[in-house]
This record gives sequence, C-alpha cells and structure tokens, in this order.
Amino acid sequence: MRRTTPFLAVGLVVLGLELSTKAASLTAIRLSSGFQTLVEGLESFVSPTRFVAGVSLLTMALLVGGVQMMFENAEARVSAVGDTCPVRGRDTERLKRKSVHRLLSKFMGRRLTRRRCMECKWTGLSVRY
Repeated sequence: MRRTTPFLAVGLVVLGLELSTKAASLTAIRLSSGFQTLVEGLESFVSPTRFVAGVSLLTMALLVGGVQMMFENAEARVSAVGDTCPVRGRDTERLKRKSVHRLLSKFMGRRLTRRRCMECKWTGLSVRY
C-alpha cells in the first residue's frame, strides 16, 4: 500500500484537473504539438528553447521520482541491525558490498554492511552502529 499511495495521489490530482479544467488533455495536446513543431520547424505556442527546457525539467522530475522509489524499495530490504543473524541470532560474517549498496548507504546516511549467516545461509543488509 505504501508504494501505491503516491501513484494514487498523482492520479487523483490529474483526474481532478482534467474533470475541472481539461488541463491534462490540453497539456497532452500542447506537448504533442510542441514536439511536432520542433521536428517540422513550424511556429509554436512557446519558444523552442522554453519548450525544451520545460520537457527537460519534466523528464528530470520523473527520473528523480523513480530513483526515490528505487531507494525506498532498497531501504525496505535492510533486515538486520548489527552483526547478528535476524533468523537464528548467531554471529554473521561480512561480505563485500556492491556499488548499489554503497550508494544506498550514502543516501540513507547509515553505515550498511552486507552480511551472511553460516548456519542458515541468510544473506542481507545490516545497519552497523
């Protein structure tokens, strides 16, 4: 449910704008005509520079949102605290982190380590204090 809530909120906002002002369909029409005028070299509603800057900002916003969701998903995979196995409670051995884990550690602001339990073969991320 945590993952679907942002999509539901954005969908309801877009639906509300469309029903009240037809803003979503007008935006779609203007975007498609803007791309068409860029390709064909015709005159458009806004300058080509402004159009490209706006589309670039929209693309960056979608990418940042996607990366944010990816990091939230990865953060949910952190399953242990310290050097003990969350399944058996035994000591674990440290494994080499992948580059994604290093990036996640910087993003979360916590020291993450990759651990493995020798008894039950559990492998996962652990927060190290």
